Amino acid sequence: MDWGRLAEGLMAELAAAADDVEWRLDWRCAPEKALPLTGDATLLGLMLRNLLENACRYGPADGAVELRLEEDAVSVLDRGPGIAPEWLERVRERFFRPPGQEQPGSGLGLSIVERIAELHGLRLMLRNRPDGGLEARLARR
Repeated sequence: MDWGRLAEGLMAELAAAADDVEWRLDWRCAPEKALPLTGDATLLGLMLRNLLENACRYGPADGAVELRLEEDAVSVLDRGPGIAPEWLERVRERFFRPPGQEQPGSGLGLSIVERIAELHGLRLMLRNRPDGGLEARLARR
């Protein structure tokens, strides 16, 4: 899987639709060493697109979305409000939306991401960042 090419293409496409968002690609390793993985490029693209769109949708309008590529993980980070700790696991459930959620959506995105990740031997981890925002991290199981 060429994460770099996929990331650059998706970020360019999403930036055209959300030009007030600062898109950052953070290489923490040599491009060819980023989370080695063989799989369905279409599904992996859908998985990454969903995480990037969520970060853009739920982050501040003029915020930054960072895609971090490492040897053992791929992460999407935002500066939004994060997710209340009691909902961090439930947001992966199909059709679940936390109470008070005002952004449009069906509640399917993270359940789709998690299923694609599982099909490729990856695990989706969600955590609130200490300095604000959310990190969605994909790593091997």
